[in-house]
Amino acid sequence: VVTAASETITVVSETITADEAQVPVVTLTAAPARITAAPKQIKEEESRALKRINETPAEKAAKRQKLDKEVEELKRHLQIVPNEDDDVYIEATPLARK
Repeated sequence: VVTAASETITVVSETITADEAQVPVVTLTAAPARITAAPKQIKEEESRALKRINETPAEKAAKRQKLDKEVEELKRHLQIVPNEDDDVYIEATPLARK
């Protein structure tokens, strides 16, 4: 069966003419909504970016050290628990139980 040909095809001394394939036309009925940031939000993001650019190396080191401490504290409350199915589960102790 030929569905997308526009030429005459000869098979076993019979002539079969195949038409162009009928393709339904798709029309866009709704355009995707564009999300634009409010001017206030844009200004806040710009000020945060400028603050980050203007940080001194000492401030960056202090910030990184603080984040590292938080990560270590969170890691203390995680426990890796193997089960019979060779899967690995992580159980977390709620921070309120410290």
